[in-house]
Amino acid sequence: MSGRFKGFDMEFGLKKSCLFLFLLFAVITLSYSPVLKAQFLNWDDDLHIYENVSIREINLDNLKVIFQSTINKIYLPLTVLSFAIEYHFAKLNPLIYHLDNLFLHILNTWLVFCLSRKLGLSILASYISILIFGLHPIHVESVAWVTERKDVLYAFFYLLAMLSHLKYIEILSVKKTNRLFYFLLTIFLGTLSILSKPMALSLPLILMLLDWFQGRKINFKTIGEKLPLMAIIFGITWISYVSHARVPSATILEGVLIWFWSAAFYIRQFFLPLISVPLFKLPLPVGLNHPQYLFSIGLILFVLVFVYRFLFNKWILFSFLYFFLSIFFLFRFDAGFDTNMVADRFMYLPCLGFCWLLALGGEKAYLNSAKGRRYLISSLLIVILGFYCVRTYQQSQVWQNSVNLWTHQLKIYPQSHTGLNGLANALSEDSLYIEAKQNYARMVKLENEGLKPDLNEEFKKQVEKFQYLEELYKRTIEIKPDFFRAYYNLGHLYFDVGMYKEAFNAYLETIKINPEFHEAHFSLGKLYEELGDASQAVTAFSRSVDVVSKEKYKDHLMSVLENYNEAIRKYPNSKEYLVARGEVFNKYADFVNKSRQSATAYFNLAVLFYQNGELDRAMSAYQMALEIDRSHTGSLYNLGNIYKDMQRYNEAVNYYKQILKIDPGFSNAYLNLGVIYLRQNNEKSAEENFLKAVEVDDQNARAYFNLASMADVQARYHDAIALYQKVNELDPQNADAYYNLGNIFVKTGKRKESINAYLNAVKIDQNYLDAWINLSIMSFEIKDFSKAVEYLDEAVFLGYEPPAKYLEALKPYIEEEK
Repeated sequence: MSGRFKGFDMEFGLKKSCLFLFLLFAVITLSYSPVLKAQFLNWDDDLHIYENVSIREINLDNLKVIFQSTINKIYLPLTVLSFAIEYHFAKLNPLIYHLDNLFLHILNTWLVFCLSRKLGLSILASYISILIFGLHPIHVESVAWVTERKDVLYAFFYLLAMLSHLKYIEILSVKKTNRLFYFLLTIFLGTLSILSKPMALSLPLILMLLDWFQGRKINFKTIGEKLPLMAIIFGITWISYVSHARVPSATILEGVLIWFWSAAFYIRQFFLPLISVPLFKLPLPVGLNHPQYLFSIGLILFVLVFVYRFLFNKWILFSFLYFFLSIFFLFRFDAGFDTNMVADRFMYLPCLGFCWLLALGGEKAYLNSAKGRRYLISSLLIVILGFYCVRTYQQSQVWQNSVNLWTHQLKIYPQSHTGLNGLANALSEDSLYIEAKQNYARMVKLENEGLKPDLNEEFKKQVEKFQYLEELYKRTIEIKPDFFRAYYNLGHLYFDVGMYKEAFNAYLETIKINPEFHEAHFSLGKLYEELGDASQAVTAFSRSVDVVSKEKYKDHLMSVLENYNEAIRKYPNSKEYLVARGEVFNKYADFVNKSRQSATAYFNLAVLFYQNGELDRAMSAYQMALEIDRSHTGSLYNLGNIYKDMQRYNEAVNYYKQILKIDPGFSNAYLNLGVIYLRQNNEKSAEENFLKAVEVDDQNARAYFNLASMADVQARYHDAIALYQKVNELDPQNADAYYNLGNIFVKTGKRKESINAYLNAVKIDQNYLDAWINLSIMSFEIKDFSKAVEYLDEAVFLGYEPPAKYLEALKPYIEEEK
């Protein structure tokens, strides 16, 4: 380090360094602030989080599942464990998951600073490197997407392993005795990194690169030191690799061109981050006549010439080697069968090499320039970092929700079948489109009954929304005719609105493309069940069990059994469903008995016994689960619920209190304690437990509902209104909360507000008879007679027989409507 560089370092004391880091972390947080309002996405967040049953409870059974299984054929148990810890404390509150991702990114930025200093970079160069690393928009995908926890988590342990190895090298040079500690610590941190994401595969190579950079010879000794870590890393990586082995391209030239393109892609994305989408497409056709491949070859040759030109500059060579060694195994030779050819997230740590390169270049330009030019260089750096901040903020907005994500994808790639399908799925879950599907279903029902629906302007808009969803799925199929999930989703759409013939054809097409897709067979069974064909339904359900994968076998048996229980409730005299349920039940029981004893397996068996009405056997199975794992809160909770329903309140209270000793944050235990105390007319204890339920889980809508009901009974109408509104905020589909809110508005003389509340209730549940009746009465009281007649018609349609006096009062307006 030159004298000028040392002088610059000395200008920065500890206080200034801390202030700089604090300001940087604040700017990073501001740049990523849109993620604090972000939701989970319908792209892999379902598999990792909100549909992943293994994270719902931290117990021995679930830990075994986490460490013995893969997600999307990738082994990342430590990442999944982090989700389980978050779920334990925050359930499905996306803010916590996003905050943790952002916090890990900030921690990694600080570790990059520590690493830069440890490698010998000056304070100035270290600051520039972490400014680039912390704010660069190429990291948005890794930070803003909860699923990519694996990026920020593996990087955290990877960077710590590098720092630990540098400490080990330092100790070797002075021959201290505690080198074994750092040797083992490096192996331990490397293992944690590979358990977070397979990209840690490169760590042994990077550790050897650090050896070379620190002046160690690369010989049998230095390589031998890495063998234990290599064995662990390669062994764990193999679990994922066997499912992602690649097929070579059709020709050698094609493979070479794809390799050049994928390598150039990452360099271009770092130095020119103008376009960023979830899914990049390979430029077609692959050949020298395509400008992108010519550009890629030119860029890689330019990089090679640049490195050769500065071959004896150790820092430049180190920076490029770090980039190459940490990502080369992701350079493609094939067009691929997976969704992601290339992606921004793969550059999370490899880009560090370029951060160092730019930092060194910027520092050299700044310190070797006259004072006037320094202002110019500083201004240029500020402009670049400002651009990074703006791009990071914009990209974070893209990742806020699924609709934003797939809309952005389609702006860049309008023919993206994954984008079209993803957007349709996201819109299908939007409240406006749910309402549109409900209204369209009503129209289909009326048409099937030979009635003509009233297609007013509002209804036409609802129809257009449904048709837009239908069009998105059809465009997906048109672009990729073998995309079976688009047919399946289209079938679901048709099923939801009662278009059973169209749904049937879509499910058959799904099965034609992928006969092993068990969900299509299951949905076909549901369709037959809806049509009243029990024999065909059982055949379809049985087929779904036959083709389901080994990993999903147990859970799918549970789904089929739950569906049979539901079908038997609808058709209690159906022998087909009763016999089929017995057969599947025996399969599940046989599976549980043959597998290793598991509290969760006995818990599921108990649930099935309970659903079958075999209460004694259910309670015995729960007790068996507790014999294996005394802290299995699911079994304790369900036993408490059984005793509560049997009105054996002392036993129920005992089980709920056991849960709270194990897990004081188990909100529903407080909720049910409150219910019991309320039944015992102990209002004080009931309210205390309901309040405790919302204290430990402010998302517990049922606890707020019970508090609102108590406030209503006690004539604390102001409190009741606020509490019901909180319920509606947390659970927008709770029709009862809107109905009760409407009743309170009636009691307090707020008729118009009551009408709005009742309207919300019937939007959610069009068969909510009492809400339609009250709507009619309230409309009559405010002298909106046409609405009173309209709402009464809806009530009559549902089977209501209005009093003669009310009909007499409405008679003139009924005739007027006619």
